[in-house]
Amino acid sequence: RKVICLSRALSHADSLQRVKDSLKLRKLTVNESKLESYATNYNIELLGLSKEEYDSIRDEATIVIHVCSKVPLSFRF
Repeated sequence: RKVICLSRALSHADSLQRVKDSLKLRKLTVNESKLESYATNYNIELLGLSKEEYDSIRDEATIVIHVCSKVPLSFRF
């Protein structure tokens, strides 16, 4: 099991840092070895991801949660 995050960011590294900063701000923890984050663009085919990245997420995801930045949610993984 892992957490896969899609965010509006300039790069995958930037996306991961944004997720980590958001978790820290909310005093939430996640095992970083189980955390993946991808920079995406919802206006581009395949969300702006490579076909390999898109297919991997599509094949692995079992639950999809759309979270607005203003919605306070807390999940333990």
